Amino acid sequence: MNDAQLVNLRADHAEAAAMAAAATRPRVRQLLQKLESELAQQIAELEAAAAPPPPVAAAAEPAAQAPAAPATDQENVRPALAPEAPTVWEQINYGWDAGEYGTAWVKLYITLEGLTKEHDVTCDFTPSSFDLKIRGVGGRSYRLYKTNLSHDIEAE
Repeated sequence: MNDAQLVNLRADHAEAAAMAAAATRPRVRQLLQKLESELAQQIAELEAAAAPPPPVAAAAEPAAQAPAAPATDQENVRPALAPEAPTVWEQINYGWDAGEYGTAWVKLYITLEGLTKEHDVTCDFTPSSFDLKIRGVGGRSYRLYKTNLSHDIEAE
């Protein structure tokens, strides 16, 4: 058994458990709990494989000791890196000003404590939606996603 592999599995299990506890969507929680149980099973299997074998009664005559088997490629394989954790998005509180009737512009007001120009702010537009994402504010990511807008967006 590879101790590093067991340590990685335990870390993955702990992170999956924490994410499952924080999940708000039932399907996401269910998938994370399934992953958590699969990781727990893998940990149990590795620990069982690492358990020392039961003692064997000594033979009357000393047997010739077999030469050690050469190392296989399987022993030299590095454990796979855990996939990057998905981003957990928090909803943005916002306000907007549509201006006068028929105005082509809409102003969006967002108040987010700690937001500076250095943060990763992106906004993707389609003709009938926008997806505003703000990453790294106080260790969190925020998202404002609006679809089925009244009029088409003409992003420049």
